[in-house]
Amino acid sequence: NMVTQLVRRAEKAGFKAILLTADSPVIGRREADIKNRFILPSYLRMKNFEVMDLEKLYKIKDNGGLISVTNGLYDQSLTWKDVKWLQTITPLPILVKGVLTAQD
Repeated sequence: NMVTQLVRRAEKAGFKAILLTADSPVIGRREADIKNRFILPSYLRMKNFEVMDLEKLYKIKDNGGLISVTNGLYDQSLTWKDVKWLQTITPLPILVKGVLTAQD
């Protein structure tokens, strides 16, 4: 799966830890992008994902913006079970960014 491929790539590149962002499962409404009519240029690619088959994300037609492409990559149902699973696929330390309260 995509996560396993990214983790393996990080390990091979010599990363010392995995940083998991837990506070932004989707990108919010980017007022500046809307105001400036930002459109993700068709020639740009997400370098971390270039070895994976993500062409469908680059063909999104609604606004062509960063929000459409990025939100298509994230699973909004992230839980602590996912962190436990991540621990099973790598010996690297896992840092979780974005935990705001003790309940989190």
